[in-house]
Amino acid sequence: MRARLKKRYPRNHRNRKRWVWVVRYAATDGTDQGDCIGYWTMDSRDRWQPRPYRGRTLPRLSETQACGRLRRFDERIEQGKQDKPVLTEWSRFTEDFLDRTRETIRDSSLKELRIALDVFGELCEPKSPRVVNQRMTKLFIQRSVGAAKREATINKYLSSLRRVWNSEFPNQPNPFQATRSDRQGGVRRFKVASREWHRTTPDELDRLLRACDHRWRAMILLAYTAGLREAEIWNLTWADIDFEGMTASVNPKSATRTTWAWSPKDHERRQLPLSADAKLALMRVPRTEGVPYIFVSKERYARLQASRRRGRDPGRETLNNFLRMYHVRCRWADVPEDDFHALRKTAVTNWLEAGVPPHEVQKMAGHSSVETTIRYYATIDRAAIDRVRQASEAYTKAVGHAG
Repeated sequence: MRARLKKRYPRNHRNRKRWVWVVRYAATDGTDQGDCIGYWTMDSRDRWQPRPYRGRTLPRLSETQACGRLRRFDERIEQGKQDKPVLTEWSRFTEDFLDRTRETIRDSSLKELRIALDVFGELCEPKSPRVVNQRMTKLFIQRSVGAAKREATINKYLSSLRRVWNSEFPNQPNPFQATRSDRQGGVRRFKVASREWHRTTPDELDRLLRACDHRWRAMILLAYTAGLREAEIWNLTWADIDFEGMTASVNPKSATRTTWAWSPKDHERRQLPLSADAKLALMRVPRTEGVPYIFVSKERYARLQASRRRGRDPGRETLNNFLRMYHVRCRWADVPEDDFHALRKTAVTNWLEAGVPPHEVQKMAGHSSVETTIRYYATIDRAAIDRVRQASEAYTKAVGHAG
């Protein structure tokens, strides 16, 4: 049975000047399936649209356009790409695990787990999670290298899969456990050098602030002085700022009429001090009536609220093209282009150099452990390099110049 085009009149419609294009086709199981691709109206000035179909708004198509889509639809059916894939035990395990953990972890972490499970299922094709062992894990590493996956990406996949197995099979050996030797039951990770990041100097910060407006100045100063993450800045509301106490609070948001659901990393509440410059920059940011968020414009807020009404969570789309716009301002100020997160790393490094105890820096930065603070955020500055050089030269003065 080949695909065919049908005109179906919507319900509760008095005059028959509008109808919906419906493609009918036969699935592999012999059932008659249908897909609504658009609508048509005899009155070109009519802006009527039916309800969203499967999360999308139907376009207005003429009969010629609908027939063209029908031909492309028919080609996809002949290639066998239109029917839904058969759910295997591995895919059922993946969907069941993600559904049960959806409310306990962040959306970004949930996305990483899904990608790792999908890539493992695509490369190894396990029939069931019960058959996964150390040998299959090594096969996954080999095929990932053959698929031109980066070593850091493979390590990230293995860490995500280890997290899944610790949650689902706590009383069984974990085939994704990181070990120093293959004889210990796990797999060895790739040794990857840490990514180099640029520490922003006070002079570079001054040039960057001069090239920005009040809104961007406040965001940069919050990251440079208070160590806020990007998502924490995006979801900051006026109620989170205490101008008299000069503090900024990182609080989770619940889904209300004016705010969307959001939770900070590790679901921890924090209260951070505001510097005088950051406070002044926040006071100069114009307030928009009806918008509780500080850095979301009125137009952007309206679009996000419209997407919420369609059932789509804004998530990380609070500010669009954020990194690209930040790099544009770095070019204006003649500052090296790095991730916005480098400003937060600079803040943590400045706190440690100023003599703040590491455990207090850990709490202020919202890290799960002190090792994370020291390993990924603390960097060696130029003064430390000069001190080591002077110490070495003090012991080599008697040697003289090597001939």
